[in-house]
Amino acid sequence: MRKLKIALVLITIIIYVISCGNNQGDDYPRPGLWVADDMFVNEWFGVQFQLPAGWAAPDPRQLEELLRIGTIVFEHSDIEMSDEILEAMEGGTTHNIYDMYAINSSNGSSVRIMFEQLPRNAENTDVELAIEDMVERMEQESFIAEVTVRSDSVFIGELEFHVVDVVLDMMSMSSYMSIHVNQKDRNLRLITINSPKRDEIDYIWGYFNVVGAERIESVAPEFEIPEVDFNLVEEDFIGIWEWDLGMNFVYEFFDDGTGTRGAPGVSEEFTWSLVDGELHLRLDVLRMELWVPTINENVLTITSLQKEGMSYSYTRR
Repeated sequence: MRKLKIALVLITIIIYVISCGNNQGDDYPRPGLWVADDMFVNEWFGVQFQLPAGWAAPDPRQLEELLRIGTIVFEHSDIEMSDEILEAMEGGTTHNIYDMYAINSSNGSSVRIMFEQLPRNAENTDVELAIEDMVERMEQESFIAEVTVRSDSVFIGELEFHVVDVVLDMMSMSSYMSIHVNQKDRNLRLITINSPKRDEIDYIWGYFNVVGAERIESVAPEFEIPEVDFNLVEEDFIGIWEWDLGMNFVYEFFDDGTGTRGAPGVSEEFTWSLVDGELHLRLDVLRMELWVPTINENVLTITSLQKEGMSYSYTRR
């Protein structure tokens, strides 16, 4: 469940390492802050970001936990990464690589604001040269399927951004990323948007604006919860079910009312029962998940009764 989100969080680190060098000098970029629960503002950058409905900004501790679990997932995968990325991940250099991070937990879409400071001898470096270097580094990574530089820039107010679109193929899962690059003096300022859906990226970009702009009316999309299938019985669930998005994530239901879920190296146990057609999962004393399950031609789909829009499908092994 969380593995899609974990993969996209780690992609943030990977792209940062690929695209950015070492910070040098004294005039570091100025950090922004959350001025409201759903509004991030960076005055130095001149940009604000409003959380779309259903999004959240994890605190540093939550982000570190995602990174910890995600690193374990990568260790048990067959993804090949450059030594540069592996050394950065092992060295724990991820604490200050971003100015802002936000995520849609229902599908793993995320946004980041990140900064890179170019060396002092690069004051006259054209942003296009920096992008060429970024693209060259990306193309060396096996999990990056496609890199394209858009011919047209996009703007936030008068700030011009060059855009690099990336297609990633990791753990049998494809995702899409757009890196928006703006240069001020020696500082490269990057807004990175990641989503499992290509057409969602421009929608998310619409929530960035100049500082002081009016709020955007944000309404969460309506989701239909399927009708409860009272014909399902517990025997229908027994066995192993593989997530349709891959990553070797599986559910396994046992006939004694216990089960496990997770990917190699990261799994958790639960107890389960079918109550009036609802699938109840007890993870521990404090955590209980409630799902509406449907099974159609060996495909199990579970829709959350607690988080709107959260739905996952699994194929019987």
